[in-house]
Amino acid sequence: MVWSDPGCKGDDGLCDRLAVVGETRCAQHLGWPLYPGHGGRSCDRRTRDGRQCATCQEQEYYLRTADALPEPETEGGR
Repeated sequence: MVWSDPGCKGDDGLCDRLAVVGETRCAQHLGWPLYPGHGGRSCDRRTRDGRQCATCQEQEYYLRTADALPEPETEGGR
C-alpha cells in the first residue's frame, strides 16, 4: 500500500499545501483566520476558530511558568 499526503485542491489543484485532515483544502483555502500571536510575536498558523494554535499555547504556558518562578540566588545573596 502506498500512502500519499492529500494535497489541497485549491487554486485548481495547484496549491502546494497539505489539506486539513478530513477536508479537501488547506486552512487558507478554507478561509480559516490567522491567529494574531501573543507577546509581540506573530503566528503563521490558521485555526478553524481563530484561537491559538497548539504551538502558541505551549509557548505562552512556558512564558507564564518562567515568569512565576522565583529569581535564583547568586553567591552574593541576591
